[in-house]
Amino acid sequence: MNRFGFVALVLLSQVLAGCGPVTPTTPTGGGSSGVGGGFFGTGGGFSTSGGGSSGTGGGTSGTGGGTSGTGGGTSGTGGGSSSATWAIAECEAAMDKFANANCADRQSWLGFKAQCQRLPSPNSTALCETPLSRAKACHAQFISQGTVFCNGPNTDTNETCGADVVLGILCAATVNAGPCAGVSCMYNSDCPSGWSCNDQTRRCFQTSARCPGLPCKYNADCPTGLTCNNATGQCNAN
Repeated sequence: MNRFGFVALVLLSQVLAGCGPVTPTTPTGGGSSGVGGGFFGTGGGFSTSGGGSSGTGGGTSGTGGGTSGTGGGTSGTGGGSSSATWAIAECEAAMDKFANANCADRQSWLGFKAQCQRLPSPNSTALCETPLSRAKACHAQFISQGTVFCNGPNTDTNETCGADVVLGILCAATVNAGPCAGVSCMYNSDCPSGWSCNDQTRRCFQTSARCPGLPCKYNADCPTGLTCNNATGQCNAN
C-alpha cells in the first residue's frame, strides 16, 4: 500500500463521522465497462504502475456480461451473479480479507466494511459509477490472487486490484458524507462560504473536509491537502 492508502485509512475516520447511520437498501443491476487501472505512480503494494485489471474494457462489460445469453458468464439468465454491480457481500468479503490480516490498522478496515452498506445509495450509484465498476472488475482477482500481509503496522497487499477495491469503497464513503458532497451546484458561488463546487459531482464540498476518493476533474475539486489523480479521477491524499 502506498502513501495514499496509509493516509486514506487515517482520514477515513474523519469521513465516517459525517456519514450518519448506514441504512441498507436493495442494489439494482446494470452493466459495467470496468475501465482498469489501480492507484498512481510507481512502487510496491497498491502503488504499482498499471494496477487494477489494466486497460479499458475490463469488468463484466455491458448488459448480459461474460458470454451473455441464457446461463452465460456473470450475467444472463441463470448465469453466475445476476448483476454487474459490486455487491454489498462482495465488498464486505474484500474488506474482511484486509481485516483478517490482523494488522494494527484492522479496525480501519472494519470501518470500511461498515460502509459497504452504502454501495446501493443514490449518491453512490450516481457519483461513483466508475470507481465501483473498477472495484467490481477487480473483485474476483483480488479475492483469489491477492496476498494480504502486515507491512510494519499497516496492512498491505501484493495484488494491484486491491487498489481499485479500496478506491471503490472510499468513493462510496465520501459521497455519502455531507462535507464531501453537499447541495447541488454549478459554480463556487452556489456554495456557502468555505465550500467549493466539485465539477465532477456538481455538489458543494467543504474545502477543509477530508474526502479521499472523492470524484474529481481538477485539483480544485478536492479539499485542501488532496489533489486530483487524472488516471483514477479521484482525490488523493498528498
